[in-house]
Amino acid sequence: AELFAASPDDLETTYEAVRTFKMLGVQRDKGLDGKACKLAAHTLSSSSSPAKDLFQAVQIAGVLGCSVDAGVYDDVASRLKAVIKDTDSLLEFYYSVGGLLSLKEQGHSVVLSDADSTFHAIKALSQSDGRWRYDTNSAESSTFAAGNIFLSCDLFCFSLQIKCIRH
Repeated sequence: AELFAASPDDLETTYEAVRTFKMLGVQRDKGLDGKACKLAAHTLSSSSSPAKDLFQAVQIAGVLGCSVDAGVYDDVASRLKAVIKDTDSLLEFYYSVGGLLSLKEQGHSVVLSDADSTFHAIKALSQSDGRWRYDTNSAESSTFAAGNIFLSCDLFCFSLQIKCIRH
C-alpha cells in the first residue's frame, strides 16, 4: 500500500507499484486494486492516451484481472497497431509492441498484418557501427537505446512466435 502513497491517480506510479507487487508476490489491498483498475479502464477508454499509457494500463489490467470490455481492448489494439505503422521512435515501438503482446497474453486476438515492414522499421534505427538511435530524426545513439531495441525485438518476435536471429 505504501507504493501507492505518492499518487494513487498517477498511471506510471500505479503501473510501477502493481508491477512491483507482482514481482515480489506481495498481497495487495483490494481497495487499491479497484482504484488501479478504474485508472486503467479510464486510460484504455481515452482516445487521447499515448502508447506508453496504453501499455501501462493494459499491464495493470492484466496483472489485476480488471474487468474491461472486449470492445475497448479491440480499440486499444487498433490504436497500438496504428502507432506501429506510423512511428519512427524506438520507445513508441517498444510500448506498442509490448501492449499488443500483453493483450495477446490476456487471451485477446492480436494479429500484426504487416510484420515484415514493422521489423524493417525497427531495424532502420540501427547504425552501421552497431549502435541504435531513439528515432530516425536523431543521429544520437546510446547503450540505453540498444537495450530498448533488443527488448522491442524480443517482444516483437515473441508476439509473432518466431525465432529472431541477432547479427
